[in-house]
Amino acid sequence: MADGGARGVEADPWRWVVLTASFFTMLLNAAVSYNVGVLYVAVLDDFAVGTELVSWMMALYSSMFAISGPIASAVLNASDCRRCVFLSGLLSCAGMALSSLVTDPAWFFITLSIVGFGQSLAQVGGSVGLAYYFPSRTVFATGIALSGNGFGSFTHPALLQLLLGLTDSPSTLTLSQLRRDTAYSLDGAFLILGGVCLNSCICGLLMRPTTFEIKRHLEKKKTESPSHSFKTTLKSAWREHSEILTDGNFLRFLLTVFIFALAFNTTLVFLPECLIESKGYTHMEAATIASFVGIGSLLSRTLVGFAATDQKIGEKLVYVGLNLVSLLVCIAADNLMDYTFGAYFVAFAYGLYVSPCVILFFTLTFYVLGYDNGASGYGIVLMVYGFASLLGPPAYAIMLQIFGCTALFKITGLLFLTSALLSTGVKQHDPAEEKSGLDDDVTKVLMTESALGTTFGSRNFEIIVSVQEPGTDGGDNDHCLEEQGCTKQPGTDGGDNDHCLEEQGCTKQPHVPSDPGGGDAELRCLLDLPRTYDESSTA
Repeated sequence: MADGGARGVEADPWRWVVLTASFFTMLLNAAVSYNVGVLYVAVLDDFAVGTELVSWMMALYSSMFAISGPIASAVLNASDCRRCVFLSGLLSCAGMALSSLVTDPAWFFITLSIVGFGQSLAQVGGSVGLAYYFPSRTVFATGIALSGNGFGSFTHPALLQLLLGLTDSPSTLTLSQLRRDTAYSLDGAFLILGGVCLNSCICGLLMRPTTFEIKRHLEKKKTESPSHSFKTTLKSAWREHSEILTDGNFLRFLLTVFIFALAFNTTLVFLPECLIESKGYTHMEAATIASFVGIGSLLSRTLVGFAATDQKIGEKLVYVGLNLVSLLVCIAADNLMDYTFGAYFVAFAYGLYVSPCVILFFTLTFYVLGYDNGASGYGIVLMVYGFASLLGPPAYAIMLQIFGCTALFKITGLLFLTSALLSTGVKQHDPAEEKSGLDDDVTKVLMTESALGTTFGSRNFEIIVSVQEPGTDGGDNDHCLEEQGCTKQPGTDGGDNDHCLEEQGCTKQPHVPSDPGGGDAELRCLLDLPRTYDESSTA
């Protein structure tokens, strides 16, 4: 994004409202799947099904938000962040409500997939807008917003635990026995979680479209033919994603993401079960320990933004360092978890050093691809992250049956080391290759209840459009001023040089910027510029 556009966006105080809305979008919607470990135990006991089926089910639940990333990015490119987040609340709520009606656990594959797609829209819509509103401090803003995920990873497991009525009872009791004194069952918990997700719709309404989104919409409006259809949009998105996947540097980055995701979410899935089965903790103790991952994540996701914003450090170096420290935590994890304090420390350290890597994937995507392809590239990154999260739990389940829970963190640490080594070869995108963005020479046009405001659901906002270089007529009358010994002034110069024009027989031109619509009457109507553009000049 050019400097002129960046300065205009970062002067807009509304960006802090968008940042707050993004934080609560992550907390109320995108972070709900962090209860996957508690839900895994609940479904096992409630439906009395095999661990392989439930592990696949929970893998899909925890990874669907990422697998559907390209679709979410296509929805975002076709609309804006506001609509994307609003739709996410509706879908997540619908998926949770349908889950409450399930009597055959096989239906969870469908209902939880709907929830996952809603969370994908929340993740993409709540993140991408920050890159437009905070172009020079993207890592900082993303760190604050995604700390909502960290806070959610702390609160959602405990919330589900309370809704299910699990207490400090011995782990040998079933969930049905533990629910004697509680008002909610698994289906009631799903309904309440659906209501929590629905609140993200309010957050979406607060996300006023950025100037970048508006400019992109106007460009598409100008180039699209009347026969343009949704099918054409899909073809365009597919072509754009295909071009991105030919970038060898980006493919290396995707491999880095895949190896990391293979370990990260999988460990969260099996941590409560390993604490219960291998270390002898109760259900409530295991859930509380797992929630400390969220406390560490909440703290680090905010602090990592400051470190990654420092040009002397950068997001790539931070990512490598975090993975290496996470390796040390994993090496010591099994011995430390024999002690209660040690188990809490391992969970906290895991969240502190591992979770921030997730937010760096967003900023590293723009680091690798730039602003032109960043949004589409992030969708691909999420999809790769999702497939790794989907394959991880079944693979881990087989290895844990062979080696036991003591191998959980050892396998995870090895994968973190591999991801760190691969990331050292990822290179930064050349900003000179950017083809779009906001130009340096811009003018602000106030939009008040215009057709464009109706399109984006906003009554008053500013849009930045390119204008002609300063001057009255592109230089056609400059000779008139020079021959009369008058000083050339930008614009109409307040009338001081009018006599020079009249004596030379030149026509005085009013100060009119170039047509932002490029001669397109429909775009001029969208821009609603009766005072800044003289239509008679093109008649």
